Amino acid sequence: MVLPDKELAAFRRDGFALAPPLVSAADIEAVRGEIAAMVAALPNGHRPENLRDPHEACPRFLALCLDSPIARGAELLLGPNLLMWGSYGFAKPPRDGLPVDWHQDGRYFPLEPMETVTAWLPLDDADEGNGGLRVIPGSHRPRRFLAHATHEDWGRARALPLGIEDADEARARTLAVKAGAVEYHDPYLVHGSGPNRSNRPRRAIQILYMTRRVRLDTSDKQAMGLDWHRLKLFHCRPRMAGGWAYHLADAPDEVCVFGA
Repeated sequence: MVLPDKELAAFRRDGFALAPPLVSAADIEAVRGEIAAMVAALPNGHRPENLRDPHEACPRFLALCLDSPIARGAELLLGPNLLMWGSYGFAKPPRDGLPVDWHQDGRYFPLEPMETVTAWLPLDDADEGNGGLRVIPGSHRPRRFLAHATHEDWGRARALPLGIEDADEARARTLAVKAGAVEYHDPYLVHGSGPNRSNRPRRAIQILYMTRRVRLDTSDKQAMGLDWHRLKLFHCRPRMAGGWAYHLADAPDEVCVFGA
């Protein structure tokens, strides 16, 4: 099962759920190669921790977003007939990977209603040593966004432009997630990750899913610098044959753009 009942309950209680390995070693290796090509193409001086829209440049990865158990897990949390609307890559190099400060994903999203979920797919075994994911269980329950400061105010380099200074770190947990397993989290969950000071890489990709009820709301959100009105939305097409059996899509369907 993609997400057993205890993980569905954990998502409601804690704001995150852990699925067992859902992606094959061959697919993980293929996506690593696609991400390596993106990193190699970065202009001089650009950090690799925040790679925008890898699904646009990585055909194998886009197919995994739409036709794999990853999408099925998102459906178990949000309901059927979802749209995949974005992705980010985080490539933390050995000994030099930047941290990601405490934040809530939904603070960046001008969406209403906030019916979206993040699927976090590590391409390497991720743990405390190489900058694994950190979460504050239950921080999603108030259903509100905390104040996020900009890093220009802090005077230090970080992988994302915003962060929460006064998160309740006493309740924080660092998650150990194997390559190919998937962590799902609520848009209100406070989470982040530490620096990579190990000799291992820590590469991961987040995939963003939403229901078809979602519309743009630009009243009070940090919008990640995207042209939201031209954002491409893709059908998720998990298929069932003799139980849940998934096949990579040959030509994923681009369904629409916001504002079109």
